[in-house]
Amino acid sequence: MTTRTLAYARTHTAAYVSDKIAGLMKRLVNAFGFDPRGVADAWTEWIDLAARTWMESGHLIAFKIQFHMPGETLVRGGFEFPIRYDGNGEADLYVDEDHFRESIAKAERPPAGALYRIVLATSPGAPPVKGVGDAPAFSMGTLTAREAGSVIVTPDLMASARYYRK
Repeated sequence: MTTRTLAYARTHTAAYVSDKIAGLMKRLVNAFGFDPRGVADAWTEWIDLAARTWMESGHLIAFKIQFHMPGETLVRGGFEFPIRYDGNGEADLYVDEDHFRESIAKAERPPAGALYRIVLATSPGAPPVKGVGDAPAFSMGTLTAREAGSVIVTPDLMASARYYRK
């Protein structure tokens, strides 16, 4: 019984966290003047399945969105959403959207003409997900990480936010 309860909780909280991160990323790109349909399309095509699979197995380290100029591998701004597997232990599910909006205002705005990519960082041993492979590493250059605190809280998973500035 305990095993089923844990599996049930992780399956549902992984779906919740994936859905809420998608919403936060759509708000983020929209705030920076990008069309959020790119995030929605990527979520439908591969991100949701990969994120849920790796959160359920405990291998997802972070969601990342990186802004860069076409043809470059230098990040010009971005956000990360590190995942922790030690939620609040309560039955509550919570998203702090007000705090996230404040973080967007502090983040480095991407330059005009920039593109973005979404990357999922995993720990070693992550199960394979059909259609998902390794992505080349991009340089953070002189950008510095700024912690923005927890933005999503569930009984067994938490997502914080980190943005990058010069």
